[in-house]
Amino acid sequence: MAKKAKGNRVQVILECTEHKESGMPGTSRYITTKN
Repeated sequence: MAKKAKGNRVQVILECTEHKESGMPGTSRYITTKN
């Protein structure tokens, strides 16, 4: 289970960066908080 959480964490960070680049800081922030 710990391994799965680590993988999810990385995915969230990647998604956050992608959203930030798109110019949507609010969306990236929401995703991070949700996880």
